[in-house]
Amino acid sequence: MKLTDILLAMALIGLGSCSSTSVIDEPAAPAEEDMTISIGFSAPEAYGFPMTRVDNNLQLRYVAKLYKDTENVNKTIAEDRFVERKEILASEGNRVIFKAEPGDYVVAVFADYVDANATADANGFYPDKYFNTSSNDDRVVMLAVKKETGVNKDVYSNVNTDNFDCFATIHPVHKEAQVYEKDIVLKRAVSKVRIVSKDGNIDGVDNIELTKFSFLYVYSFNQKCSLSTHTEITSGELTSRVGKIDVSDRNAKELFYFYTFGGDGSLGCSDIAFKINPKENYAYPDVSIRSGLIKPQPNYIYTVSGSMLTPSLEPNDEIRLNISQDENWNQGKTFTY
Repeated sequence: MKLTDILLAMALIGLGSCSSTSVIDEPAAPAEEDMTISIGFSAPEAYGFPMTRVDNNLQLRYVAKLYKDTENVNKTIAEDRFVERKEILASEGNRVIFKAEPGDYVVAVFADYVDANATADANGFYPDKYFNTSSNDDRVVMLAVKKETGVNKDVYSNVNTDNFDCFATIHPVHKEAQVYEKDIVLKRAVSKVRIVSKDGNIDGVDNIELTKFSFLYVYSFNQKCSLSTHTEITSGELTSRVGKIDVSDRNAKELFYFYTFGGDGSLGCSDIAFKINPKENYAYPDVSIRSGLIKPQPNYIYTVSGSMLTPSLEPNDEIRLNISQDENWNQGKTFTY
């Protein structure tokens, strides 16, 4: 055998021994825990038809609050379980990110309107305008009773304006080691109540003066409705404390309307009464709507109609009222009382 053949054989043997050597991979690092809770939200009723006619100088804001949940108290919001608050304007997006360890949580989201030029503070929170969202318990309070500067009388800012439209929901979160991501939909939390005369001449009406007024003003996330009624009952000298209001829609004979949180169907507004202050040579009866007649539920429009503009009624004559309720801001069923 030639020397070159021997050397070639030895080289091949060497290559074979190298190729049989096994490569040992480094052990994979354990997966890093992701503490992200990503919640996207929308309030389609704010943009549906018919749209709420809020003022042009407002914009929709989302307020999201994260609460630690417990196994024994499922989906319940309490101040001592509050974790974090986030806000975002609808014009800037519809998603917030919380950082939280694995566990059970509840996210409460409330959407309302703030000034179009509102500026966030150092925490990223915008000034409340129509609702007090500052509490870390389960409540949101309607900011509907205001005192006029220098005058001792109440002015109800939830009358003859749609700016009190708002939306809310809660969502349970079971956070594991992975990212939690979910899109949720908010529902309207308020009702609109319209006071309409079905006949008579509205031309002689100067203004409306509330003498008794009631509405549901505190929203509970735990109950998904309101369980609190604000009542203003005035008489004698106290009547002057309640502001006079302009007729809201003369063409429709709509005297006024107001916003109230929706209840569970069992809680109603207390007595509502008002005077129709006439122009010269006109006379109109006083009108009373008895307690419990209006039991507002979320996302309903209620129309209270009757012969409120019929002149020269005797004091003992009745004004018969019809209540129609329009579910989902659309046409609904009519009930006569």
